[in-house]
Amino acid sequence: MIDEPRRRWRGRVALWLGGAALLVAMTLVATVASVRISGTAPVGFGGAAEVVTLPHYGDGGSHILNYAHGDLVTLTFPLTNTGRLPVTVTAVRLGDRPLSLLEPQDVVVGSARLPMRLDPGKSASVVLTAREGNCRYFHEREIELFPAALVDLEVLGVNLTRRVAFDHEIVVHSPMIVGCPDRTLDRSDDIRPR
Repeated sequence: MIDEPRRRWRGRVALWLGGAALLVAMTLVATVASVRISGTAPVGFGGAAEVVTLPHYGDGGSHILNYAHGDLVTLTFPLTNTGRLPVTVTAVRLGDRPLSLLEPQDVVVGSARLPMRLDPGKSASVVLTAREGNCRYFHEREIELFPAALVDLEVLGVNLTRRVAFDHEIVVHSPMIVGCPDRTLDRSDDIRPR
């Protein structure tokens, strides 16, 4: 039989170890939560994109992208790790919509393909190439807005998503029915997912 002083001592050790483990877990969570990626990012365009920038239109200006079915558009914007830990960039997306007017095809961060490590205080240029497609799922008066990029990160084995706002919202207008070869001329042929 275990005597009473030994039982109390084991209880205190277990309590102390549990408290220490909780403190370590809370520190890890706080450290991971402090991961920051730069705020507003100016956007550059390339490829076949026809873009008009209206810096003082609406709430903060707009980059208006002319939709030309099948063309490739290149968006370039900076990404800075302003946190205290190195991060691994695993993906860069324009949103969570499954069928978008801009379909990402390729992402390069700095000069590397993903995944790519970004150390604290370091910056890299993100080059995202997207194909203009999926117009079949939009009517001709519909627009799609891209106010930010979604950057998927891994830090200390934890997966995070951070939002990097663009300097101006990117606006893509769906083409007229004749500018979308995937769309039929039958207006009752509405195959858009809900």
